[in-house]
Amino acid sequence: MKFEKEKWQRSLDEAVEELLVKGNLKAPINVIQVGFLDKDIAKQSSILLGVEVESGGIILTKDRLIHAKPQRKELYKHAFRVEEMKKIVEILADKNNSYVDIREGKRNIVFVFGDEQDETKANLIPIEILRSHKKIQQKNYILTLDKVDKREFAKNMKGGFVKKIK
Repeated sequence: MKFEKEKWQRSLDEAVEELLVKGNLKAPINVIQVGFLDKDIAKQSSILLGVEVESGGIILTKDRLIHAKPQRKELYKHAFRVEEMKKIVEILADKNNSYVDIREGKRNIVFVFGDEQDETKANLIPIEILRSHKKIQQKNYILTLDKVDKREFAKNMKGGFVKKIK
């Protein structure tokens, strides 16, 4: 698994540099694998969400990465910084970062980590379990990126809408 994580990290770094830093939207990067949803998280998520979740690849598509570019999302204070985007592989590899969001319209697995420059914010990596990339033959899940107020996240946990995967 270590080799795969290194390969995923190189692909992510390359995509972020080409598409976001250099702004080369014509780069031939369409989909990159950034992680793998393991059996334990899939099983616990199935129970908490009440829907079948299988283990499988976690992918980031070109359009999702461009959609999350800092210049666009900064307008409404939801921007990941480039260095935060480059941590995606590391965050997804740590089960301690995993939660489920059971709110209607969400119903996703969410990996969460703190914003190192703003203690009031949390970075979210929602894994859309009901969506997959059709051109990839094996089971896969598409991720998105978001930033929220930590108090809002804590409020959703306290209300039982977001639950920690153990």
